[in-house]
Amino acid sequence: MILGVIGPSRIVQKFQWVANDISQLTVFPLTYETMLDAPRIAEENQSKVEALYFVGTSPYFLAARVIQPLVLWVYLERPI
Repeated sequence: MILGVIGPSRIVQKFQWVANDISQLTVFPLTYETMLDAPRIAEENQSKVEALYFVGTSPYFLAARVIQPLVLWVYLERPI
């Protein structure tokens, strides 16, 4: 599976490091400087992956408000 991971570079790098142990998973890193870039990144890249993983609810909902998902979209919930 090719999984696009949308988030800040530091968190995406950690995700890649953990995912290295999963042979069936290829991480496609999609980093942003600000979560306001998430909709554009999702729109430009969802055709290149089998699913998009957002590292937080805010970038997910920002993108979901304006972009129609073409693949599975999921997000990481962070407890407060």
